[in-house]
Amino acid sequence: FLSAETAVLPDIDLDFPRDLRERLIRRIIAEWGWDHAALAGMFPTYRVRGALRDLGKALGLPVAETAALARRAESGRVAELAAVPGFADRSNRPGWRALFALAQQLEGFPKGLAQHPGGMLVSAVPLTDLAPVQPAAIDGRYIAQWDKDGVEDAGLLKIDLLALGALSQLQRAVQLVASRTGREPDLSRIDYRDPEVFDDLGRGDTVGVFQVESAAQMQTITRMQPRDIYDLALEVAAVRPGVGANDGVAEFLRRRGGAVWDYDHPLEQGALERSLGVILFQDQVVQLGMEVGGFC
Repeated sequence: FLSAETAVLPDIDLDFPRDLRERLIRRIIAEWGWDHAALAGMFPTYRVRGALRDLGKALGLPVAETAALARRAESGRVAELAAVPGFADRSNRPGWRALFALAQQLEGFPKGLAQHPGGMLVSAVPLTDLAPVQPAAIDGRYIAQWDKDGVEDAGLLKIDLLALGALSQLQRAVQLVASRTGREPDLSRIDYRDPEVFDDLGRGDTVGVFQVESAAQMQTITRMQPRDIYDLALEVAAVRPGVGANDGVAEFLRRRGGAVWDYDHPLEQGALERSLGVILFQDQVVQLGMEVGGFC
């Protein structure tokens, strides 16, 4: 639901092959101009090890010794470092005392400005009127000095250009088929009910297959035995966080196996019929809000 009161724009996520995303970023900046299009910023923060190393340099402490101390910082708690064997006798020396005190203050503090890997800000009015913008380390790129939270608070449109390795692999596979056969396969003509493909998936032969290669996916897909692309969508959604919170995955598999069930309310049928009365998709939550809750 979009709230007219908060006027928060939704993120727009678009997936592309890795090599294409870089070209898209340059193309958008060239098309709209650096003052209307820039990457969102990110603010990496100090962790204990990085804080110890940088502070050690600033305080003039021996690099090898501060590096050794940083390697011992496994717990991530600065207060415990003064008791680390070999360093306890230094905790009261001026430089080392300052190191331990300042490291506690620096932990979690912003380290500098970095660029979001693919979050593009696009503005109809000059972006420089709304946010500070600076050139990036990569030639031809510009960064807004606000992170995603600041961008959201300001109501700016952010489009995430995401690099998806699976799309790069798919693109390369199509190129290889074309080079060896002389014909580029038409992906729009793929048989989404190919029995041999779904036989492989049903056996759990999914190593390297995007979305279904995790251990949890392998376990679920062998129990569910999907036979078409919608079955596969149901299976992938069932393993997502949230579905299993109320025994949703086990209940869905029981119902798919023939267990008797019924809707909690007749108005749920429109949203949940294809998923056997179990909420698997975010869109179903919206539809239930409209059909059961009366939202519009």
